[in-house]
Amino acid sequence: MELVRSEAALPHPPGSVIFRASRLALTIAAVTLTGAGVAYGWFVFAGAPWPFWVGFALYVLIVMPIYVVMCFRSLSRHNWLLRVSPEGLAVRFHSWARGRAGGDASEVVLLSWAEIEHVQRVDEVMREQTSDGTQKWTRKALEVHVAPELSDEIGLALLESLRGTSERSGRVRGGVRHHPVRWVEDGVIRLTLRGKNDFVRPGPAAAERALAQYVRVAPGIKIDRGSTKDLDDAGFRAKLYDLVDSGQTIQAVRHVRERRGCSLAEAKAEVDAAAGR
Repeated sequence: MELVRSEAALPHPPGSVIFRASRLALTIAAVTLTGAGVAYGWFVFAGAPWPFWVGFALYVLIVMPIYVVMCFRSLSRHNWLLRVSPEGLAVRFHSWARGRAGGDASEVVLLSWAEIEHVQRVDEVMREQTSDGTQKWTRKALEVHVAPELSDEIGLALLESLRGTSERSGRVRGGVRHHPVRWVEDGVIRLTLRGKNDFVRPGPAAAERALAQYVRVAPGIKIDRGSTKDLDDAGFRAKLYDLVDSGQTIQAVRHVRERRGCSLAEAKAEVDAAAGR
């Protein structure tokens, strides 16, 4: 394993597959906003009251430049999150849209294939309360399970990277919750490829195919983030036993922690008890 302070000069070996933020999505957004701006401008110049002139000026001066800059930034060499190559796996802690860490924090972790135990696709069904009710979407991610001896070092590097971003910009851009790289538990890195604020291409299926050339890819799982706390005790135990019996120990531990709000050790003890019932 190697932690890289700056990815500016990081080479991409031949045969690498690079996963970047979607340029197409940003281009469509920019074209849509441009069309809206043209329509708004036509309405204004057709004789709209002066408040609409003010709104049009703000739109042209503030909104449009933001999306133009985003489109240009998406074309830069810094726009990448994941690199799969014969030499190993490279993960960039900050996507192009999240800024750079600043300070002495590392920006990239390089892992050899021998240091990765397996990877797994996770589809998380997310729910968020809004004024119009409950908004639901699916966050598609890849979990990289690394060797236990690397756990603390990578976790601390990721936390330091988040802290560096916060000190540099005053906040963690995009929020920790929507950060593309997360340390979910000991030895597990979760990379969000699709979600409310992330859209990485090639997509999750392509990532699984690329990774399968070098490391074991476990069957994907689906987690409904709105269901665990809503289950009654019988439903909770039934789901726990199903996870344990199917060998999904990590998912069973998550299931218990989400329900109980307990520590990792306490959740593991309950899962072990369920396995030995």
